[in-house]
Amino acid sequence: MLIEEISIRNFALIEEAVIEPGKGINVLTGETGAGKSMFMDALRFLFGETVTAEFLRPGAAQMEVCARVTLAREARAEAGAILEELGVETEDSSLILRRLYDAKTGKTRAFLGSAPVTGAGLKRWAACAVEFHGQGQSSEILGDCYVQDYLDRWAGLASDAEEFGRAYQLWQAAALDLEERRRFVQEKRDRLGLLQFQKQELQEAALEEETLLQIENDLPLWINRENLAGQLDELEGLVSGSEANAQALVGQSLRIASRLASLPDGAKVFEPLAGALEQCQGFLAEAARQCAALRESLGAGRARVEELLGHKARLERLRIKHQCENYRELRDRLENVTVDLERLENFGHDELRLAREAEQKREHCEQLAGRLSRRREAAARELGPRVTRELRLLGLGKAVFEVEVVRRSRGAGGAGGSPAGSPLSAKGADAAVQSESWNNRGADQAIFWFTPNPGEGRHQAHRIASGGEASRAALALKNLLLGGNSKEPAGLGQVLVLDEIEQGLSARVAALTGDYLKRLGRAHQIFLITHSPVLASSADSHFVLQKNVRQGRTVTEIRGLRSNEERRGEILRLLGAATIQEQRTLAPYVEKLLGLEQKEAA
Repeated sequence: MLIEEISIRNFALIEEAVIEPGKGINVLTGETGAGKSMFMDALRFLFGETVTAEFLRPGAAQMEVCARVTLAREARAEAGAILEELGVETEDSSLILRRLYDAKTGKTRAFLGSAPVTGAGLKRWAACAVEFHGQGQSSEILGDCYVQDYLDRWAGLASDAEEFGRAYQLWQAAALDLEERRRFVQEKRDRLGLLQFQKQELQEAALEEETLLQIENDLPLWINRENLAGQLDELEGLVSGSEANAQALVGQSLRIASRLASLPDGAKVFEPLAGALEQCQGFLAEAARQCAALRESLGAGRARVEELLGHKARLERLRIKHQCENYRELRDRLENVTVDLERLENFGHDELRLAREAEQKREHCEQLAGRLSRRREAAARELGPRVTRELRLLGLGKAVFEVEVVRRSRGAGGAGGSPAGSPLSAKGADAAVQSESWNNRGADQAIFWFTPNPGEGRHQAHRIASGGEASRAALALKNLLLGGNSKEPAGLGQVLVLDEIEQGLSARVAALTGDYLKRLGRAHQIFLITHSPVLASSADSHFVLQKNVRQGRTVTEIRGLRSNEERRGEILRLLGAATIQEQRTLAPYVEKLLGLEQKEAA
């Protein structure tokens, strides 16, 4: 991927800046505090990293970072697959990236082309195109957590490791299921008799829905039926039973209203009244029917009432005993007891089945772990000499870099390892692989060893004492991953952002590092933030960050150095040449650094 333009707006001190990076090495220099790290943070934000609201320029409503990029031909398939998954359409190799932070909502938005994407989606796509290496990251790259991932990625084994991880999780789940079943049986076996008794008493409790409804709804009526029956008699008499009942009175009124409505010119006045009385007559008929139905429902015999009262008392005792909120929860309790009994009764058969499934999954893991270990060992034998050759180019002529793959010791697997109770065996071609020491990354771990000088003994790479040696080792590893020596598909990490990698480097080693970066820059675009005049002289494009005060506010501006004279001046500043005499003295050295002597002679 090639970044052709970067636009930054309201990001910390950068009010507005637009630069057009070129191919090869793009150097960014400036005084301490001018905003070089801000520029790197802006790129991290653009490519999906989370930043805090503190980066929003005070008083601004929104900050925004944009880039116009061209996807390299060899990267199109890799990046294109992710873009397609994210719903991004690209008619050609050009693409606009845009990410914003809104102060009002406190949220970020990201776009690839015209398609909105999540920060996570943007970050996943960017991982195929951009590598960051900041200050202090050398120790992280050489650390234990990174080594295994690096070896798998360099050797093209990431998919193998993921396949093992999925198989390992399935085995862990099967073994855990078996162990939980065994633990359940151990806990419940002594309670078998109690469970059987509970099931019997709950089954005998008659928990059918019809019976529960009678207890909840009908029983209160039946208990008070004598009082209710008297009141129903009175109500029924008023509605339809006595001579002057409501139905008779409404019927009489309806007949009078109908006669009035039949008079000349009486229809308009009296027909609505007759209709209302007719409707009232219908309501009274329905009330009479309901009174009769209620009277019939109160006809249960005393024996049935006493039976339901006794049933309710039994249910209440069971509810309290089993700590249920209501009677229906007793049915749930019966289902749980029944399931527990079935599990206990079927345990022998289930244990054999679960143990067989767990063993099959473990054997599958063993095959994958053995294959992954052999491939890692082969890759380790190849990677060590390659890193050693890269270190030679960086001035470490006597250093030796080795990669070793060792079996993970029991207990070193962290959350992994063999679940208790799972069957273990060692057979076939991978008999040496012991599942007790596995974790979800395999049966082994990779170690980087570094020997700076003959006779000094080797040390694990993350314990390299010299900052310059650690920085160069990390750069060599990055180069092998980026520069086409990786077995991963080409096109990964085509933009490399380096922040002050010169820490601990002498001028001679910095010159070697500059030459090294130039070779890397032939195939990849590099952004190099540096204070080193030697590294800065290797630029194909050079940008300077400078703080200025405008209208009472401090802003960081970014400008490109277009002429040789501007580049001479910046290199002299980096060398600390403050006086005219110092500048004259250092001028030949600067000319040599920039290679201007040869150009002018030519």
